[in-house]
Amino acid sequence: MRAMIGQGRFQPVVVSLDSFYRGIHGNVTSAIAARHLDLPMEQITATRADDGSRLIRTFKRAWAARRDGLQDFKRILVRNQATLLVLGNDTGHIERAAIAAARSLDIPTLLVQDGFVSDQFSSDWRGRLNLLSAKAWLALGGSHVGRVPYGMGGCDHIAAHGEKWANMLSDRQSAPGATVHVTGHPSLDISLSGSGALDTREVAYFCTNFLSGMGDAQAHDRQIAEILQLREVLNRRYPDGTVLHIKLHPADDATAYKKLQDVPGLQLHADIELDTLVEHCWFCVTNISSAALESVARGRVCLMSGISVRSNYDRRLFAALPGTKFATWEEFDTLLDTLSEPDKYHEMLDTERQEIRVYFDFRPDATASARLAALIEAIATGASSPAPGMPSQ
Repeated sequence: MRAMIGQGRFQPVVVSLDSFYRGIHGNVTSAIAARHLDLPMEQITATRADDGSRLIRTFKRAWAARRDGLQDFKRILVRNQATLLVLGNDTGHIERAAIAAARSLDIPTLLVQDGFVSDQFSSDWRGRLNLLSAKAWLALGGSHVGRVPYGMGGCDHIAAHGEKWANMLSDRQSAPGATVHVTGHPSLDISLSGSGALDTREVAYFCTNFLSGMGDAQAHDRQIAEILQLREVLNRRYPDGTVLHIKLHPADDATAYKKLQDVPGLQLHADIELDTLVEHCWFCVTNISSAALESVARGRVCLMSGISVRSNYDRRLFAALPGTKFATWEEFDTLLDTLSEPDKYHEMLDTERQEIRVYFDFRPDATASARLAALIEAIATGASSPAPGMPSQ
């Protein structure tokens, strides 16, 4: 958005979904303000049902999104004379209502990859069968109920971080399907060569939005338990004291982490910028949060923890991710020994950077944010092809 504002050719308008996700998501308005983005803000009125059985709640939420959300988005798109709708997610009821509203007005839609994407449809026969089942489910109207895989929510275009994910998302499309473009990661610069601030006795933990994004209360509770265990391990290893910074996901509600409040040695952060937090830390820890990439790009090792990863979906995603991983606290102890030696720290950091390059497309002649802005302009103006140097499939 900053790149687009700087070019002065488009006026981005942010649409807040706070009314629908109230109680599980953080506040979009405050998040935008914290990043000093002076942008027009629109609010929807659709609300999310929380009563009844799981099945009843699902139908109520789907109905509210199609009834109220669809009309909200139509009014917003018409009022702002929108030429393109950009989303970071296409799996939720309200997001799919936005896509349907844009389609009814002949406004193109673009899904920008947001975080890691699980290879849930592998190339073996099980993966092929799962993909066929998902496509059949959507073709029979299952999208009105839910269980829509990422990248299959009906957008016209998808911007992927790299070829690996572009191929994965392209493989999911039914004819004619979305056109998948490779634009890189908008805020990730792997060209940075700075090394970690070694042994500062400050550690960052990046939370995954299990509750706000996936509705998985058990995974959320396991993550909190893992953080408390991590605090105990650090107390044992470094009795003189360490600070464990907990970075909440931008969509998270801080009240969901009240068990971590007032715990000695823990500091919770909601709106702080990642680079501001990371630059003071020795290393970072997460499970399946894409914030790990920000850490590595800024010269800090990030350890990927599988301790609280339990569901089959999360395990597949965790197994496919780049990074240095541990599955037990004994393995974590060994990694702490490695990180305490500067040469080995730098070696681990270099390895993580090389692994990232497999997943992300980096161009020395064009930043990813500029490439994404060029793609947005091409789609919004009706250009027949993306900007030069921007592969599509």
